[in-house]
Amino acid sequence: MAAELMLAKAHQTLEGLHKIVAIKATINTGLSKTLPKAFPNIIEVSRPLIDTSVIPSGEWVAGFTTGDGSFDIQMPKSKSNKVEFLVQVRFRLTQHIRDKK
Repeated sequence: MAAELMLAKAHQTLEGLHKIVAIKATINTGLSKTLPKAFPNIIEVSRPLIDTSVIPSGEWVAGFTTGDGSFDIQMPKSKSNKVEFLVQVRFRLTQHIRDKK
């Protein structure tokens, strides 16, 4: 929604900027500490409800992973004497609890 407003050059008006800040208030961690001071009357926009358990496509998974995925490697000391370290490779996708569905 914010990208569409910007493509339409709505961000160049005060009304359009307010709409974009309202969108920002709705996503992820919301507004920073300074934005509510600059925009005290912002009302969050409603988030669209996505009611599906079907993964649309491989491209969707790739894009979702790019935005919210991570890989990491841990090498804790081994508790056995057979090897000095263990190698643990992990892939994670994280989401806010409100996006559980």
